[in-house]
Amino acid sequence: MRWLLLCGVLVACSGSESSTPSTSAQSTNAQSTNAAPSPAEIDRTYCERYDARKRECFPGVEESSESYIARCVARYEAERASDTFSAAERADLERCIALPTCEAVTECMRRPSKAEPPAPGMGITRDAWIAQMRVRVPRMFCAPDQFFRQCFRIDEAQCVEEATTTTNACLEQHQGSLPDRLGPQEGAHWGQVVGSCSGTQFEASLLSVRISNPRCNDVRNWI
Repeated sequence: MRWLLLCGVLVACSGSESSTPSTSAQSTNAQSTNAAPSPAEIDRTYCERYDARKRECFPGVEESSESYIARCVARYEAERASDTFSAAERADLERCIALPTCEAVTECMRRPSKAEPPAPGMGITRDAWIAQMRVRVPRMFCAPDQFFRQCFRIDEAQCVEEATTTTNACLEQHQGSLPDRLGPQEGAHWGQVVGSCSGTQFEASLLSVRISNPRCNDVRNWI
């Protein structure tokens, strides 16, 4: 949509030789130009930018752009439908992929999100914490230099899909034990519990594509 709007502006600017458009045409053009992009269009634009940067920084990606973008858009569509989409997480990712160097992009993706920090002494609600974990655990597991991307024959989309499945299962398993509100200590404790649960299930589901080499087999490399 952004490119369509841009082209529309260019056509309008270059049409000085044509006669003055009618009032109705001007109204139609104004409505088209001012129309806000839909969430699906915003998601597709982001997925296309993310895919382009990923291929620039990690040229060994095997999945086609078309396939990845379709997966990416479908994932965000599902998140929006289930009310788990996080605009703050998207803003963090947008900031990361806009950084000037691939080293900066990788480092940014590894850092925990600083979006929407809880108010001091108040923590966040259980539902808000669960929604954040649904996004953050797969993102952490599937960063390019992490264990599940380095030691298993899977691409980013497959990693995120499987990590999301195991994370959701572990969150459901422990949801009844979570407090109504989680401060920093509770968040750290239950984050470790859910992360360990999800990582164990994730690894078990991928044994058939695990890479066996000294680096991957030495647990000290991944602590």
